[in-house]
Amino acid sequence: MTEKEIVNYVKEQLAAGHSPDEVRKALDETGWKSIEVEAAISKALPKKVRPQTAETTKDVKNTKTKRIFFISGIVLGVILLIVLVTFVAKSGVWKGVELQECGNDEACLKSALMSCSPATGLTSRGEGDSMAVSYTEVKGMKGENCKVFVRIEDAGSVLGITVKGRSMDCDIPTSLLKETGTISVSNVDKIKDYCEGTLVEFAEQVVNTVQPQ
Repeated sequence: MTEKEIVNYVKEQLAAGHSPDEVRKALDETGWKSIEVEAAISKALPKKVRPQTAETTKDVKNTKTKRIFFISGIVLGVILLIVLVTFVAKSGVWKGVELQECGNDEACLKSALMSCSPATGLTSRGEGDSMAVSYTEVKGMKGENCKVFVRIEDAGSVLGITVKGRSMDCDIPTSLLKETGTISVSNVDKIKDYCEGTLVEFAEQVVNTVQPQ
């Protein structure tokens, strides 16, 4: 018999219910070499497939669960970071400094301005038709300068729509703040080099118009 034939013979004998030892003995008695017999039996025997155990399945589930928790933790961390940054930006809290709302308390706003502490407030100038109400926001220090935003909220009939809604952003040296005591278009000559916006532009035009040439 050829190698293929002996393998088939072994398969047939095993299928008939004979044990590998019985097949081996029969082939030995017919004169086949032991090495050839063992090779044929090895090829004829079915390959053993290692089944997936309950422990392996559990390990896979644990790995998936850990991965889900890890990803969920990252997503939750990002969401919390976004919420925290948004809260800080809106509340004005940064580096332990809280935004102070002065309302109509001009002394409160002036104190915040002199120390360049974050604050908001309203100030009124003039009376009746010449009145102007401005909103001021002290944003804090930027280098050696103080960042301040000013916008005209309301104005009497003399100024009316000419100035209402105009605003300016300023980076004022703290030394100048202490000298002037305020941020106002009435001292436009001193602040014009440190402010930009429609309000300071309008103030410069008015000054240039009334000053003798």
